[in-house]
Amino acid sequence: MDSLKLNIVLHRNQIPIHENKARFRVIKAGKRFGKTKLALFELMQAAGKCPNEVFWFIAPTYRQAKSIAFFDLLWMLPKQCIKRKLENELMVILQNDSRIELKGADNEDSLRGPRLKMVVFDECAYIKEYLWNDIIRSQLVDLKGKAIFISSPKGRNWFTHLGDEAKRKQGMGDKDWAYFYYTSFDNPTLPREELEKIRDTIPETTWNQEYMALEQDFVGQKYSEFNFDKNVEELKNIKQIPEVRGIDWGLDHPTVCLWARVDIENKVVWITNEYFKSGLTINENVKNILDITGSRAIEWTVIDPSANKRDPATNRSIKDEYARWGLACVDGDRRERGTDIVKMFLKHGKIKIDPRCRNLIRELQILEWGDKVGDDATDCARYMLVRIYDFMIPNLFEELKGEKKFVPTNPREMSIYDLPSYQKQTNNVSEWLLEQVI
Repeated sequence: MDSLKLNIVLHRNQIPIHENKARFRVIKAGKRFGKTKLALFELMQAAGKCPNEVFWFIAPTYRQAKSIAFFDLLWMLPKQCIKRKLENELMVILQNDSRIELKGADNEDSLRGPRLKMVVFDECAYIKEYLWNDIIRSQLVDLKGKAIFISSPKGRNWFTHLGDEAKRKQGMGDKDWAYFYYTSFDNPTLPREELEKIRDTIPETTWNQEYMALEQDFVGQKYSEFNFDKNVEELKNIKQIPEVRGIDWGLDHPTVCLWARVDIENKVVWITNEYFKSGLTINENVKNILDITGSRAIEWTVIDPSANKRDPATNRSIKDEYARWGLACVDGDRRERGTDIVKMFLKHGKIKIDPRCRNLIRELQILEWGDKVGDDATDCARYMLVRIYDFMIPNLFEELKGEKKFVPTNPREMSIYDLPSYQKQTNNVSEWLLEQVI
């Protein structure tokens, strides 16, 4: 394609990002830095040089891609570059037959399929991590395609960890990764006095996150009580501590099994190992779980109660199938009180997780309120910890009397932390928890 000038001029702090040739670039930047226009510029430049390839821009929602990015794309592209535009599909076909397509992360099915030369995740802190790891990453393999991750932060979620990893690899000399950080003040075209006026009218936490691109701890984080130093530790002396298992079964999602030792004397639960597999049959999962367990005695195995759903063709449930292949289970408790119980275990250091349990640790670090995916290991832990709390450590709260009341970030977190005043009236802790969260 002949060289044509795009309808955009990069400002001085966008230029280093454009000139960087790393395969994977992570850009953390504040509002109005020019993230979206820079992302589109990168796609247009690459598409113009590579005929017959596919280039994707992925926004958090289809509506965002349509209302903001597609308009900018059409404005920035000279008409001579465009062979055809399909507005209903948010697609532009260039004269060299390369396609620039705009996608919404809220339509997962639309993201599967073609090999990609480049993809941009715009505001990717608001996009689920599994869309990158489980879907898009494999579509870059054929062409060794590039990816750009650009966003302001949303608490400390996967985008934070991706940036940390990119910064670490870049520091070690890995030329495939690059990391950039800019605030709204780093856009020289924005009047500084206007930014200062905004700062005077919004909360400091909002200012820091949205304009200074600084992660605000625990914004949206479901298990904000998780502390790596306090909750991650290897059990070195097993003694005669009883062992239990928890299972969160999956077909489309992973099947997870966790093993835990319950130190009843010291009121501590040690999660010692995890199993995390996708795409296997029930028989294969059971065999693997039993092989890992070996000859050790297991007090009980708790499973997601949705496993009781029966197959109309066989009249057998998932739970029946597990039992048929040699792994009998009891039903877990799915009520929301389980989240409170897990948070309490974490907050008071009553749970210790072996460093090998990487999936569980990662979910505890990044899972947010409202997430419907990426919670398989934490769900498994929840079923197990609720049963331990109800049946194995019934006096767990005794030592928490008189503690300073926990200030929750979500109203549902209040339940278990009012125990001292409640115990003056009754000793039935489980009944009280149930009253609070139903």
